Amino acid sequence: MTTTKRAQTPSLDYWIHDADQHYYEPDDCYSRHIEERFKKKTMWIDRSNPDTPGRMYIGDERCQFFSVGAGDNIGPPGMMKAFLQGSTEEGGSPSLNPINGLSVPEFVDAKARLARMDEQRVESSLMLPTTGVGIEPQLRASKHREALYPSVRAFNRWLEEDWGYGQDGRIFGAPMLTLVDLDEAVAELERLIKASSRRAPSTDVHPEIPTSTPSGHALKKQALTSSSISGTPPSARYTASPGACAPPRRPIVTPSWNTSSRSPSAPSWTRSSR
Repeated sequence: MTTTKRAQTPSLDYWIHDADQHYYEPDDCYSRHIEERFKKKTMWIDRSNPDTPGRMYIGDERCQFFSVGAGDNIGPPGMMKAFLQGSTEEGGSPSLNPINGLSVPEFVDAKARLARMDEQRVESSLMLPTTGVGIEPQLRASKHREALYPSVRAFNRWLEEDWGYGQDGRIFGAPMLTLVDLDEAVAELERLIKASSRRAPSTDVHPEIPTSTPSGHALKKQALTSSSISGTPPSARYTASPGACAPPRRPIVTPSWNTSSRSPSAPSWTRSSR
């Protein structure tokens, strides 16, 4: 692994709201709060070889989305900037000059992230999973199915503990939700509502969740917003289709931010057409 010198942060004369920030989860993000009988059936990382990145497993099966720990071997911040600006033909791969993301405080710790947000003049952020986007699809398989909802619930409890659901008005951790079993999904959604979650992403439905479904009705009743994260869920058939970027035929819930001040208040949520 190599380290990289941090580029100087540009100074802004205004504060922004960032709707796409991520963290790197610790090894126990699924196992810390899961029932004992599921600890060996959920996601875990084999670190028996200290000289290589940890190998990720779901139960006794190698993870099909991440072969190694998601934060173990990543591109350093800003490494693709010059390439994307067209000023160089080098640096087009994030795997060049990798670093250990778990060793970067603001990637794994909320207090360190808040300090970095202050430095970059980010008033608030929607915090999304990294490891979390690649685990749920494999847990749907029949051999892992019994660990699906225990794993989702355990992940959300870890998220609440380490990052929070936005009670501070700045970091809005987005909990996971899957609709494989609607009764289980609604039960977890209602638990999240009681825990003050403002946003409940689902990895397995179209971004326009019909309000006629139990989960859609609960989202509408509580004025919550559903986020779709690109990974390998069934909803990928929408995001990968030719018309994925076409405007939806019905209004969808989108956040409306108050940018007039740097008040740490939660955003308001409005329905708007896109």
